[in-house]
Amino acid sequence: MTVAVEKAAELLALAHERKQRFETFGPAHGIADIAGAYAVQDALVARLSRKGARPVGYKVGLTSPRMQAMCGIDQPIAGVVLWGRVHRTGGAIALSQFVHAGLEFEVGIRMGEDLPARNAAYTRADVARAVEAVCPAFEVIEDRGADYKKLDVRELVAENSWNGGIVLGA
Repeated sequence: MTVAVEKAAELLALAHERKQRFETFGPAHGIADIAGAYAVQDALVARLSRKGARPVGYKVGLTSPRMQAMCGIDQPIAGVVLWGRVHRTGGAIALSQFVHAGLEFEVGIRMGEDLPARNAAYTRADVARAVEAVCPAFEVIEDRGADYKKLDVRELVAENSWNGGIVLGA
């Protein structure tokens, strides 16, 4: 990791801890492309993991062409779901832990086996065999009050794709 990546991750972690509103930060920290944004995300997740918020899953965002166009990207983005941010139906989430929370309806998928990287693409049947369960879900979005008109998708990715948690149904 570069010093710039670590510094950007540190500043993002502090902004979340202090519950600061979102401010554009990418250009000032040299996040020049999506790869750089994912490097900052990795550093942010590693920093949060050292505080006990270990990765337990993943989220996929910007899956529709409309949302991708709005964000100026031609592919979905990913983020990490962290331990302590997974909730079950009937639980309570304190809004005071967020700057600006939102909810998105989702489909939760629990994998029964890993699908490691390989040269050949996985088939639909391969993936279906690996799925253990499917459930309704809500993703908790923490956009920290970002101005969507000024949104830079690299910053969204760097901030762990705004994943503030998930609520899983039965």
